[in-house]
Amino acid sequence: MRIIPVLDVLGGKVVHAVAGSRSQYLPIRSKVTSSVRPVEVAGDFRWLFPFPEIYIADLDAIEGSGANFRDVLAIRDLGYSVYLDRGIGGAGDIDPGLRQVDRVVVGTETLQSVRELEIVCRLHPFVVASLDFKGDDLLARDRSLMGLSPSRLVETVCQAGVSEVIYLDLRRVGTGSGIRSARLERILGASSVPVLVGGGVRDSADIADLAEAGAGGVLVATSIHSGMLTREEIGRLVALRA
Repeated sequence: MRIIPVLDVLGGKVVHAVAGSRSQYLPIRSKVTSSVRPVEVAGDFRWLFPFPEIYIADLDAIEGSGANFRDVLAIRDLGYSVYLDRGIGGAGDIDPGLRQVDRVVVGTETLQSVRELEIVCRLHPFVVASLDFKGDDLLARDRSLMGLSPSRLVETVCQAGVSEVIYLDLRRVGTGSGIRSARLERILGASSVPVLVGGGVRDSADIADLAEAGAGGVLVATSIHSGMLTREEIGRLVALRA
């Protein structure tokens, strides 16, 4: 089971994302790092845990208030394969710099259209579609996606050519409220590519449950910083195969 730590970066600091209310995000308070600087936090993770991958949500870029790309490249240079979500809307956002990033995340929250997703998939070798929910509602710039069933939604982005799918419930992010749902079950059943799951993962039992359900990996932050996931538990979970 792949366990992928998440750095939510806002104002140049790693913040504790809670329930998708970005205006209320505060710098992390962590049991595994004393820093809030993205590169230092990633470095502490690298020293403590067997994480080959890391997910960076550049909230400044997503909100259109700046960017933290220099930190992204410095984190990549620590030896990580980097997932980067910086609010891509379409092909016009794929600049030469993004080709230095291993995996580009395109969220439904910012995606202009499925056609643009198809083009992005031709411009970058590893594109990940994030299905951004907030409770029962799909956050989608392309309103044609909003009426689709969970199964049809994941089939649509898979047909566009993505390499992976993320199922993200922003309302559960940072809450430790659990993640399994009938909607997730349908998405797992319909996807032709690996599905990563984020938002609400509490502990090792949740991760083992998701592995059994067929998830390809989990995105975690709060459970690491709170100490709920230890190095030993992470090592055991990584050995699980979905």
